[in-house]
Amino acid sequence: MDVLRVKLNGYKNLVNVNVIFNKITSLVSVNNYGKSNFLTGLVFGLRFIKETSEAKTMMMRQHNFKPLNKHNMNDCFSLELEFMYHSQIVKYSYSFDWEKEKIINEYLYVKEDSQKFTNYIKREEEAYYRTSVTGSCNKKIKIDNNELIINKLKAFDDLFYYEIVKEINQIEMYIDRHFDANRSYGFMYVNRNAKYDLKYNLANDNNIPMILYDIKQVYPDKYALIINTFKSLFPNIKDMEVVEAEAKMNKGPQEVMVGKFYTIAVMDSNVNQPVNFDLMSDGTRKILLVLTNLILAEINHYSLVAIEEPENSLNPKILQEYLITLNNFVDDVKIIITSHSPYLVNYLPPNDIYIGMPNDRGLAIFLKVKDNMLNKLLSDADKLNMYVGDYMFDLMSSGSEEMRQIEKYVE
Repeated sequence: MDVLRVKLNGYKNLVNVNVIFNKITSLVSVNNYGKSNFLTGLVFGLRFIKETSEAKTMMMRQHNFKPLNKHNMNDCFSLELEFMYHSQIVKYSYSFDWEKEKIINEYLYVKEDSQKFTNYIKREEEAYYRTSVTGSCNKKIKIDNNELIINKLKAFDDLFYYEIVKEINQIEMYIDRHFDANRSYGFMYVNRNAKYDLKYNLANDNNIPMILYDIKQVYPDKYALIINTFKSLFPNIKDMEVVEAEAKMNKGPQEVMVGKFYTIAVMDSNVNQPVNFDLMSDGTRKILLVLTNLILAEINHYSLVAIEEPENSLNPKILQEYLITLNNFVDDVKIIITSHSPYLVNYLPPNDIYIGMPNDRGLAIFLKVKDNMLNKLLSDADKLNMYVGDYMFDLMSSGSEEMRQIEKYVE
């Protein structure tokens, strides 16, 4: 599934955040604006699709997620996905009412190439779905307030758009929040029954040396991609080797294997012997962690991976090279970056950046720079002898006059 766009509303302080994805898409704003709310709201919305009806009811009762701001407190939660499936463009959306704890809307539209969108699912007071290629969306289906049509259609495996239904029901997203990468490294003793299946839950603090070893066994080309990419970012590292060793203990007169452990040995041009990767800097360890998790996301068919504040622990030169690397690293995963750093903005195309618009209402409104204003934005920053990132953050952090200025650039 190639996710093209998401639209999210009615979660905490978010208001109609409509994001079109490129390979890397960034949300930038000042601190405590709503960047993390967008990511957690998107995870919440995708998880809602996959949950049971009973779990959906519980999620609709999680009022700590509902809008509490007086300017959007009556908004319903809504999520709209647009994605490419083979040659088809698909739009799927649902919404629910926080107060009534009731799903109130759902639709699915599909179009082929240049054709118009065709309605496959529709729901308001009653629910309907389409049963044949030539028919209309008029087959009634019984649905409860805590059920989605898209879930019920999973049982209809002879449906002509069943594969699209299945894709929507299994969409996955991962947020990388490893501000401290320590927990993902170090010695980890493992008693393994099944080997190298690579079905890791990315939300867990998985041991990176062990995962790298597994990838090396099953996908040697992907392993080589991780290692070679990492070495290109750090030229002083001449080689790396992931090692699996047995952990044994004496049990009576015999030595018995009780598990395995995994380490990474690094050959640094400035050191005369291999160094344990645990001794590398936090920024260095975080980059290897992200590269590994991106490959793992691709293997496990995740559609979206979000990276919060990638600039942490990295100097500007490494950050620039790192962003270029991410843009070309995986083919089937879209990357979302959130940041409050002007450095990051300086290293990304402005048309891939969504700006947190300053306002005095406490709402999170993210807007994209208009294509026909890109040159104007760059020119205005240059006239002030500023990098575009510094200029944008200066406007975002200032008063009403600057707010009107930034509004000229965005859609």
